[in-house]
Amino acid sequence: MTIPAGFARVSASFGMNRTWNAGIAQLVEHDLAKVGVAGSSPVSRSILILLNVAVVLLALPARAQGLALAPGDPVPELQGAMNDAPLHTVAWSGAKLTLVHFWSTGCVPCRIDIPAIQTLWRERRKDGFRVVGVVFEQSRQDPVAAFLKELGADYPVLYPTTATLRAWKEVTLLPTTFLVGKDGRVLRRYVGADPVTVEGMRADVVAVLEGKPMPPQVMPGPESGQDAKP
Repeated sequence: MTIPAGFARVSASFGMNRTWNAGIAQLVEHDLAKVGVAGSSPVSRSILILLNVAVVLLALPARAQGLALAPGDPVPELQGAMNDAPLHTVAWSGAKLTLVHFWSTGCVPCRIDIPAIQTLWRERRKDGFRVVGVVFEQSRQDPVAAFLKELGADYPVLYPTTATLRAWKEVTLLPTTFLVGKDGRVLRRYVGADPVTVEGMRADVVAVLEGKPMPPQVMPGPESGQDAKP
């Protein structure tokens, strides 16, 4: 598995709490024994595992706990080279609804959702809908331009700064897409690009733009995304 430069998982954070968690587990097991729950029983082991997980999550910083931005979370700053601007910062208040799409030319599933996003942008940009494609490429030259041309996409593309990559470090699978309101908060998050996910994304965008509640989100199917590779 390849992890993009500037990105990191939070597994190391778990290691920092192992000693403390072990002590908590021993105390819990001791208390369970007092009430007659044998430490070797399946029920006891399950309880201990769940409690350990809860303790670890409570011990982690809020950003590490999430592993990914969730609805209602404020999004990090999105900054990078965009169009002719060497350093552009996306202002969330500049649109009624912004779709932030993380992708790369090596992302096979991205070939499914990029044309759909392009169509949706063309249809609804007049209603205040904006798309920002955040590309994981080290160069602004080909194959990015050729890739977009092949898929018929011409919505704005941003080449993120190192600081932006660090701020959005939860993105470890491509494509990953966020719907962001004009207040800069996540409305919905999508990982992968299967037909169900893409159709759900479209339905959500239409609902928000028309002032309606978003429909329940359907989870993506298997193999709908791949590791992010800059």
